[in-house]
Amino acid sequence: MAAGWPGKPIPTIANSRFYEVQKYITLDAHTFAPVVFVANRAMFEQLDPADQAVLIAAAKAAAEATWQAQLDDKKLEDLRKGGMEVIDKFDRQPFVDAIKSLDPEFEKRFGKDLIAAIRSTP
Repeated sequence: MAAGWPGKPIPTIANSRFYEVQKYITLDAHTFAPVVFVANRAMFEQLDPADQAVLIAAAKAAAEATWQAQLDDKKLEDLRKGGMEVIDKFDRQPFVDAIKSLDPEFEKRFGKDLIAAIRSTP
């Protein structure tokens, strides 16, 4: 089930037909493919408050739709039907161990709290 593995751009992989050239997909949740909403601050601040609220609400709805698209079980099933082997259980610890020596640099650049929050993500 893809719902347990947000972060892999399943719809992009399925729609691009990667299954034609790629045999495996590992649902490791190492990335998230958001769509970014960008607006010029001066232009945005010139809008009526009601229009600003509509834009903010639309951006939040788009963010939720993007998140839900990442969890597309039907697209994941399409990948399986296309012949791709879906690996959803793997040992993450070797990857964590491999970058452990970078902890001081990451903590210096991003702060201990952010690193802790990232590491606490399943």
